[in-house]
Amino acid sequence: MKPSNSLFYKLSDENRNKILTKLSESNLTFSELIEKTGIANTGTLNYHIRILGDLILKNEEGKYMLTEKGRLA
Repeated sequence: MKPSNSLFYKLSDENRNKILTKLSESNLTFSELIEKTGIANTGTLNYHIRILGDLILKNEEGKYMLTEKGRLA
């Protein structure tokens, strides 16, 4: 397993923790994530969303939400 796939790695970054915390409160659009996490750079937010991988998903409404694994993390 590559280090970037490990749960420890995914949870080891403050920005990723902010994303998970905000998504634990409610499902959010990309724009809402920018506003609520303070991650103003869209490239940076996209990077962290990619790293979180199977902990989050985008629903039919275009909102990000936690998966069951994300809720457990």
